Amino acid sequence: MERFLSVLVEALEKKTVSNIILVHSHNKSTFKSTISLITKQFFGQLEDIVVRVSAGALLIRAQTALTLAFSPVSLSFPSLLKKIYKGMKPDLVHIHMPNTSAFWLLMLPCYRKIRWIIHWHSDVVASKYSWKLRLLYPIYRVFEKKILARANIIIVTSPAYLDTSTTLESWRYKCRVIPLGIKLKDLRHNYRHHSTEVNDVWSRNNLRILAIGRLTYYKGLKYLIGAIKTFPNAHLVVVGDGEQRMELDNLVVENALSKRVIFVGEISELQKHEFLSSCDCLCLSSIERTEAFGLVLLESMLHGKPTIVCDIPGSGVPWIVSHGQTGLVVAPESSVELGKAMQYFYSDNQELVRMGKNARRKVVSNFNISRVAEQIMTVYNDVLSKK
Repeated sequence: MERFLSVLVEALEKKTVSNIILVHSHNKSTFKSTISLITKQFFGQLEDIVVRVSAGALLIRAQTALTLAFSPVSLSFPSLLKKIYKGMKPDLVHIHMPNTSAFWLLMLPCYRKIRWIIHWHSDVVASKYSWKLRLLYPIYRVFEKKILARANIIIVTSPAYLDTSTTLESWRYKCRVIPLGIKLKDLRHNYRHHSTEVNDVWSRNNLRILAIGRLTYYKGLKYLIGAIKTFPNAHLVVVGDGEQRMELDNLVVENALSKRVIFVGEISELQKHEFLSSCDCLCLSSIERTEAFGLVLLESMLHGKPTIVCDIPGSGVPWIVSHGQTGLVVAPESSVELGKAMQYFYSDNQELVRMGKNARRKVVSNFNISRVAEQIMTVYNDVLSKK
């Protein structure tokens, strides 16, 4: 969500849209920090960090008080929303969901005067893997219904997700499908020379498999690690961090895979693209619809890499990856099937290259952020033109 938002704001700015972006901060030190890059008559002295990200966009980070069932909770959101309204008098508010702090809008009378657009990135799945979500979702659902009812238009990221979302069933008449997008640039030249740190991580003569994302339950990383055990010619590098890090570390040690499964944690954007450029394929082993789209798939495809993904019912993931053309789609929660896909790529380098080329062509044709921004601008104009 965050990566998409950053490139979308830049693309919208080129279309003369000015943005105030209000997000959560997970850095405890920002509570006492203030950067005065914004006119004081608009916001006064904020207790949150304000950053000018471009000539027409300001980023405000609201302090996170706690994280509840994977969701950040910010008590400063309502006061910041009031200051934004007072200072800017926005034409509309573009809400990215799921987001518990968005519910503050329901309690602020000033925001009832303007139009609401919801960008629906994912349902909140009352997962069998998380008792917290099962327990708290009924409460969340009360507010979720109210904000969906209040929205003028709901943007959904894939037709597959819209068709199978029971949450959106009552509001499909005001839903529009617009996929996520990324900036297109020739990455092959920018990242073809990899740093020593990146090259030293990979083992030679093995299939180089990359996984990127938060280390959390729905990413299905335990099945991916199980697949590495079944296929001895694979080497896995995992980028990211999260609440499952210790559990996954232990799983690697228990299966004696420490030389073939490497966790590199959070890394820079440059290093991420170096890993994407140097790997043979990306694997997104997510197991449920919480993985609604998978922006990292687009980044991998832009590097000309094929992908291995799971056939998650109702997710946009198998809609992005065309089986046998831009990657391989296998059954979820199956180390055996993931291992077979690895074996296929390892044994047939021509197929690996062919699917990688197809993947790059597909992302260039269908997921350009400029094209996505044009579609969103159409939504903005439609909403603002109606009484």
